[in-house]
Amino acid sequence: MAVRGERDDARAGSVAQSSHRIAWERQRASSTPASRRSAPRATVRVHRRHPVEIVIELRDDARHQTASTENLSVGGVFIATQGERPEVGSEVELSLELPGVATPMHCVGRVAWHRERSPKSDAPPGMGVEFEGLGESEIAILRQFLLYGESRRTPPPEDGA
Repeated sequence: MAVRGERDDARAGSVAQSSHRIAWERQRASSTPASRRSAPRATVRVHRRHPVEIVIELRDDARHQTASTENLSVGGVFIATQGERPEVGSEVELSLELPGVATPMHCVGRVAWHRERSPKSDAPPGMGVEFEGLGESEIAILRQFLLYGESRRTPPPEDGA
């Protein structure tokens, strides 16, 4: 028969394990590419998009081009492109020149979708590229850049005086 202190310790251990499991599942979800998640992309967005226009270089087997981004997240990037684009599912090498970061960030991504020009929308044509295999340092650089950029876009609080 367990005494009261042992039951409290067991309950505390169970709560700690549950908290650890939830944290692990959140971390796993944030590092798992959307193409490998079970929920459809149209209903779940894991990473918040940030409107960012920066220069990006894109390479695949057939081309090397320079373009600009429309938005960026820790999970991927939308690249505004006018001409021919790599096919959906193609692997591409990316080089992003993040303002305030000394060296360009190099990474690999996979073309997730295309957006064509539409007379019903002002949205530019281009493609969504999902980052693959980002290391901890690249994720930290992206998060810091996005956080810093967000703080610069947020207007200062109004003075009540």
